[in-house]
Amino acid sequence: MIINLDKESSQEFLNDQGTGYLGCVLESGEPYIVPVNFIFEDDSIYIHSLPGKKITAMEANPQVCLQTDKISEDGFEWKSVIAFGEYEEIEDKETKK
Repeated sequence: MIINLDKESSQEFLNDQGTGYLGCVLESGEPYIVPVNFIFEDDSIYIHSLPGKKITAMEANPQVCLQTDKISEDGFEWKSVIAFGEYEEIEDKETKK
């Protein structure tokens, strides 16, 4: 049975998770999905990354999504959240810490 999570339940789930999959679009127009570690705080998702393909993609097209899930050992019970947003680089060194 599929049940939609309300906003509060989705936020609690994001708080409890630490890994997920970042989705973005390469400059060629192809979708690009990579595993990431993240922190959810104050309605924002924070991901640390070195320069590379995903940063280049997000600079060109800031529309992104993050998917995280929890799957039971038998593989039949799932809980999943997909969050949509826009990429924004944090440049302030104190804020980065």
